Amino acid sequence: MKSKFASLAAVLFAGAFAAPGVTWDSESCTGVVAAGNRVVAAETADDLRTIRECRPRAGLPNVLKKLRAGGPVRLAYLGGSITEARRGWREKTTDWFRREFPKAAIEEVNAAISGTGSDYGAIRLAADVLAQKPDLLFVEFRVNGSAGFDVPTVEGIVRQARRANPELDICFVYTVADWMLEGLKAGRQTSFGCAMERVCERYGVPSIDFAPAIVARLDDPSAFVFAPARGGAAVEAVPKDVRAAKQAGGAVPDKLVFSMDGTHPTEAGHALYRDILARALTGGIFPVASRPGPHPLPAPLAANAWERCETVPAREILTAPAWRPIADGRKDPVYGDSYNRTERMLKGGFETTAEDAAFTVSWDGTVLGFSDIPQAKEGEKPIVIEVSVDGGKPAVFERRRTREKRIYSRFVYLPEQPQGRHTAVFTVKRIPAGQRCILGQFLVVGRRL
Repeated sequence: MKSKFASLAAVLFAGAFAAPGVTWDSESCTGVVAAGNRVVAAETADDLRTIRECRPRAGLPNVLKKLRAGGPVRLAYLGGSITEARRGWREKTTDWFRREFPKAAIEEVNAAISGTGSDYGAIRLAADVLAQKPDLLFVEFRVNGSAGFDVPTVEGIVRQARRANPELDICFVYTVADWMLEGLKAGRQTSFGCAMERVCERYGVPSIDFAPAIVARLDDPSAFVFAPARGGAAVEAVPKDVRAAKQAGGAVPDKLVFSMDGTHPTEAGHALYRDILARALTGGIFPVASRPGPHPLPAPLAANAWERCETVPAREILTAPAWRPIADGRKDPVYGDSYNRTERMLKGGFETTAEDAAFTVSWDGTVLGFSDIPQAKEGEKPIVIEVSVDGGKPAVFERRRTREKRIYSRFVYLPEQPQGRHTAVFTVKRIPAGQRCILGQFLVVGRRL
């Protein structure tokens, strides 16, 4: 099917896939698999340390076949707040697919949660994405990162998806934030982006990078506005006419206001993301002549890839009388302050005001985490939770709020353990007056015993 974007391909794609020729040494690209956060450098004609708008690799043959046949197609989106945004690139991309393939019955699975990276994405993938049986999975995590588990988490997402459905097509999408602009302008991929590209190269996953088209526009600030985050110095401050027009809710004549905070695009910025993605699909990825069928599953790059993960509801662990379920989350002043996000992360919170309340979690794997709702503002004493693994010295977690005005749910991991069976003993050591210890689902890399 030929689209309006396909007609532009000859012009726009003449240099779109040309590597800028800039090399960059990064441990994420050239290190050795040890703690699982590095990858053995692969011999490849394509320098993955440079940014490129599209790397088609094995393409998206299975979903393209379904789209052209007019069958039901389910698109899933896994990412952070940029992907979660209403009227953002996710919704605009789904609408684009519906226009391009009007005979297909296209459904969307929004599995994006703000403030989360590939680590949380890998752990909740089975429940939030794979259970919906998607045909195409978009993954967006370059901005939010991986909590330090670069390759294990990204590779875990791909391997979980391919084991659940070998014919599931995957596409990585790289969004942009102001803190990475300096390197992107020089053609350098970010450290985490480089790790993601290594995983894509290993498994034939196509990737689309919005950066080349964005940084090319930064040379004309009179027509393109990418405002920095507060205190940022990577780009110019917001011009007065732009600030006034945006505050009034109106458009800015002769300017594309891409972002007002250095990370989150405006609706016009999201539309630009959609256009870049459509261009990459029609001009680079769809033409790949891969045969539909199961994708191969090679040996993993990381020995500790997060290939087996699960979330465990709080109700299965917090069974002692000291813990009680949140009665009405929407009306609860803490749980309900950002209810939709909190419920998606905690999936039913349990609370206690009893100091020294304790419980035990046993699992077979490497990493264990928990979700909660920190409440201490700056200057206030936080809730303190101590966790001892296998009888060792307790790790101490002081649970403070970040600077957001809303009360947001969070999650945290215990130190990574050697592969095997472990037991963690949790003890709530301090609950300051006016606060409640609220915990949600537990995050397991491996399986709970």
